Amino acid sequence: MASIIAVSGSEEGTYYYLYAFVKTINDYRNAGSVLLGDRIVVQAVKISGKKIGIQYLSHGPDDEKNSPSQKTISIFAIYNGKLKKIK
Repeated sequence: MASIIAVSGSEEGTYYYLYAFVKTINDYRNAGSVLLGDRIVVQAVKISGKKIGIQYLSHGPDDEKNSPSQKTISIFAIYNGKLKKIK
């Protein structure tokens, strides 16, 4: 199971995090989290087995803070109960 959380505590930005969880016998346990970026635009999330793929727009060198345009695909996996970025 995975969740994307947006955190905004000030005017400085909105930070997006990926949280992943693994199922235990009775509940779910946090497998870790990773910062995806500030003011990104999440377009798609796909979970297949223990892999999580996220497609989003991030900021290119000439982009305004609120206008990301660079297509980014990140792949994560859960290995030994921990979230790891693999691409």
